[in-house]
Amino acid sequence: MPAAKAVQVKRAREQAEKEVAAFKAQLEAQLQTSMKQGMDDSGTNFSRLEAEAGGQIAELKAQAEKRRAQVVAKIVEQVVNP
Repeated sequence: MPAAKAVQVKRAREQAEKEVAAFKAQLEAQLQTSMKQGMDDSGTNFSRLEAEAGGQIAELKAQAEKRRAQVVAKIVEQVVNP
């Protein structure tokens, strides 16, 4: 009887180890998939943010160019009439 119980415990332990290994493999696969999606999303977000920043920079440059003459006039006025 004790030998049969030992065999049963050993089989249960082996089965549990197999299940744990399968579960770890499944989690690892999910992690790899999530990481890949995260990288893909990061690239997309980076491109979107880069385009938005480029648009904002262009807008600021246009505004600066519009006001350039006013700024130069004020500087000249301050230099000429301190």
